[in-house]
Amino acid sequence: MAGGDQLQIRNSQLVSLLGADFQLRYEPNFAWKSACGQYQALCALRGFWPMGPQIHEAETDYIVDVACNFHLTNYSASLHNYDRLIPYVAFDGTADYAYYADNAQFDILGTEATVHADVRGLTLGGWFYPQETATAEGLIGKYIAGGSNGYLLELQADDTVRMIVDNGALVASGSLDITIDAWNFIAGTFLPSTDLYVYVNETRSANGAGIPAAIGNNAGHFEVSGYNSGATELFEGYASLCFVCAARLSDVQIWSLYQQTRAMFGI
Repeated sequence: MAGGDQLQIRNSQLVSLLGADFQLRYEPNFAWKSACGQYQALCALRGFWPMGPQIHEAETDYIVDVACNFHLTNYSASLHNYDRLIPYVAFDGTADYAYYADNAQFDILGTEATVHADVRGLTLGGWFYPQETATAEGLIGKYIAGGSNGYLLELQADDTVRMIVDNGALVASGSLDITIDAWNFIAGTFLPSTDLYVYVNETRSANGAGIPAAIGNNAGHFEVSGYNSGATELFEGYASLCFVCAARLSDVQIWSLYQQTRAMFGI
C-alpha cells in the first residue's frame, strides 16, 4: 500500500493526466479520441460523422462516417474548417448540405426488430453553431415536408429547436431556445407512443403530444443541413460530431455526451 502511495506521489503529473478532469486541459490527442470513442459505443449507432475526415474522389468530397462507412456527399461548397480542437463543416444556408441518398440504413421507424424492445426508437443530434434563423432550417434527419413522413431536428425562425417525427401527420416535441453565433449541443429522441424530446445542452424539452407508434418512411435523402432532399430550408452555420442511432438513448447517455465534449467547444 505504501509503495502504491509513493508511486502516485512520484508520478503526480501522470495521475493528473489520467484524471477525470483531463478534458479541461484541451489536449487534442486525448480529448478528441475520448469523445469519438464515446459516440462509437452508442447503442444501434447507424452513422457518426465527426466532420473531420474527408474523402476526395472523382471531383466529389465526402464527409466520412467513421462508424458504419455511410459517407455523406458534400454537396456544393460546404467548407471543412476547425475551431480550437474541433473539426467542423460550414454550411452557407443557400446551397450547401451533406447527404446520403435514400437507404435502408436511415429508414429508422423506431420498431427495428434488431434492437431490444425496451429501447427501440431513435436518437440523433450533434454540435451546431447557427448563424441565422430567418426561416425554419433542417439540422439533421430524413424528412420530406407535407405529411410525407420521416424525422428531423429543426431549427425554427424564433431561435428555438424541436424534434419532428411524421407518420402521415407531423408531431413535434416541445421546443427549446438555442444561442445564435455559439456552439449548442442539440439532440432529439423518440420512443414509440411514449417520448418525443429535444435536448439543448443540459436541458430537455416538454414531451410531444399524440406520439405515433412508429415513424413513417420516405424516399428522401438522409441529410445534415437541410431536408426535402436538399430542396429547401438549408442550415446556415457549422456542424460537428453528428450522429444517428436506431435506439432511444437515455437522458443520462445524452447528458454524458454533452458533458464529455463541451470543454472542447469552450463551454
